[in-house]
Amino acid sequence: MNNKDSDRLKDLIEDNETIINNSFYNRSYDIAKGLLELPEMRDPKFKWLMTSSIWKTNPQDVYEILHMKEWEDPKFQGLLTSNIWNSNAKEVQEILRLPYWEDPKFQELLTSTIWNSNSTKVKEILSLPYWNDPKFRDLLVPSIWQCTKEDIVSILSMKEWDQEKYKDLLKPNIWNSNYEEVKKIVKLPYFDNPKYKKVLTSSIWNANCEEIDKILSLEEWNNSNLLPLLTSSIWQASYQSVKDILDLPYWDNPKYKKLLTPTIWQCSTSDIIDILSLEEWNTPKFADILGPNIWHSNYLEIKKILSLPYWNDLKYEKLLTPTIWHSNAKKIEEKLELESLKKDEYKHLLVPSIFNVSLNNIKEGIKLFEEFEIGKYITNRALRRDQKLQRVLLEYMKENDIPFIVEKDELNPIISASNTVLKNKYHIDIKQIKKDRDDKHGQCYSKI
Repeated sequence: MNNKDSDRLKDLIEDNETIINNSFYNRSYDIAKGLLELPEMRDPKFKWLMTSSIWKTNPQDVYEILHMKEWEDPKFQGLLTSNIWNSNAKEVQEILRLPYWEDPKFQELLTSTIWNSNSTKVKEILSLPYWNDPKFRDLLVPSIWQCTKEDIVSILSMKEWDQEKYKDLLKPNIWNSNYEEVKKIVKLPYFDNPKYKKVLTSSIWNANCEEIDKILSLEEWNNSNLLPLLTSSIWQASYQSVKDILDLPYWDNPKYKKLLTPTIWQCSTSDIIDILSLEEWNTPKFADILGPNIWHSNYLEIKKILSLPYWNDLKYEKLLTPTIWHSNAKKIEEKLELESLKKDEYKHLLVPSIFNVSLNNIKEGIKLFEEFEIGKYITNRALRRDQKLQRVLLEYMKENDIPFIVEKDELNPIISASNTVLKNKYHIDIKQIKKDRDDKHGQCYSKI
């Protein structure tokens, strides 16, 4: 499009400025004008479809696609995204009219990634005989569209899938790989050794054959103390990262040996070094929080947590256990600054498990228990339940004369029981009770 044509389109762009990009200026004046003048471009009903990818198509295709009667079928409605402009009206209609979509096992494939394919490829993949075999059913996921039919056939026809040791590899992320890689990986000699059994899971497809070979050939695996690290989570790391971590000098120190667990592979070598070099580990009050789940956090967050002023107060020192790493500095501060937790009747909640409870559950849970006049009996376990369900449980107990407080002046264990225990031990299906009440009232029964 020349400068003169660009100037002529300025009046048409108006509210569509956000979807203008280089592709727009690469279209001819007539096509760009035709697209911008479509009534659908200004129809709020189609607003989310109007992205810069629309310049890949033309006015006729846009009109035909948006007015297809197939969109009245609920199973196709999730396909109407801006990805559809990668296709054309003829291809879209041919794909939507394929008879396979009547079969429930194929309906999970109906996502917008299908528009990266064409009707011929979609038909060829769906007509493969493998989908009648239960062991391949889990592989029918949208990521299959990134594979060629030839690769899919080659992978699924491999004889290895008849062997017990490979059965856990048949998971959807196999499509992250290709036939040649899959074949090379399953042919590696390590998998005949029981020592490597734990690494043989579908997460292996996150790595490539060369990396896998180098990792499993490390001499360190001859050290029985390091064998617990050989689990499938190792595929989160690269060979160089695995090698660098295993070579760190800290593991000769008994204080750090317990940190050698598979969760370490989710950390970078530099983060591990920074964390283990912290001076705080020489302070007795912080010694007990050096547990394997420290790797769920990162250096900056750990430093912030250790620097919080609360740990100078004996009242809070008991919170210094490894469960603290399930939280972050901001959430810890928000919880410990809650006025309710500063009251004497709730000080029993200030135990390590408080970090496994969301801030909202603490606030709403205490409010709910106070409403039922049993606030001082509340437990952290009771706080962990969805408080909408907790309200339904308390109301159900009240209606059925089930006491909130039992002998020894304690909270009835029913209130702190998990939903599964409630159902199996006490025969109270709290989710079903809530559903029945919601249906009866035609609205959300819970007030929270």
